Order: sequence, then structure tokens, then C-alpha cells
Amino acid sequence: MQYSDGDVFVGTFVGGQRTGSGQYLWANGDFYQGEYVKDQRHGYGVYESASGVRYSGDWNHNLRHGKGSLVSHYSSFLGTLENNSLKEGKQVFKDGSVYRGQFRHNLKHGAGSFTWFDGDKYEGDWKSDLQHGEGRYLILI
Repeated sequence: MQYSDGDVFVGTFVGGQRTGSGQYLWANGDFYQGEYVKDQRHGYGVYESASGVRYSGDWNHNLRHGKGSLVSHYSSFLGTLENNSLKEGKQVFKDGSVYRGQFRHNLKHGAGSFTWFDGDKYEGDWKSDLQHGEGRYLILI
């Protein structure tokens, strides 16, 4: 089905709503292939933006929610998302640095470890993307 704004959906409709497996192509080049329930992305699906950001994983009522992987120009993430935000997992940055731990609002928050590309490492508490509270810093010499 082609919509008046140029978007295209290929899949099944039940009662006028996208349901089951389908593919949606936005006029701007964004693309989704996966499961729908009552006109919403729900279940497993893959979304790729025209700019190259890609999410593969679980969806809940149009939100990235559950296990998934998110790859952007900045980093790649593998873990759990909640209501479109990173919750817990491993994030690998383009320079080779790695963060493993908890997030809140897509920022490092809670328990986690960060290993810089040179091998230095911080293990401990984070708050709003900053080292905060108890922790230890290991420096390779």
C-alpha cells in the first residue's frame, strides 16, 4: 500500500491495521522489516535509517524495548533497551573503547566499567555519563 506522503507498506492488514510480518519504507529512505500488532511495530524487527543507524531487536508498541543491537556512526550497542533508551549492555565506540554496564536515558548510569582504547580502565559507579561515587581506576604502564 502506498500512502499519500510517499511511504509504502507491504504486508498484512487486519481490520485496516498493519498486523503480522511487514515491510515499511518511509519516503525519506528509512526502512523497517518485522512484526506488527494493531498498526504498531511489536515483536522482532529491524529498522534502518537513511543515515545508516540500524536497530535489530525487540519492539513494544513502536518503541525499542527488550534485547537488541543498535549501530550508529558513533558506537555499537548490544544489550537491553527500555522504552527506546539503552538500559544495560555493552557499548563499543569507534575508537575501540568499551563500556559494559547500566544506562539511564542513554547515558552511562549505575554500575559499569569503561576500558579506553589504550587499556586504561575504570570500574565503578556512573551518574549521567560521568564517573561518580565508588570506583577504581586502573592505569596500564
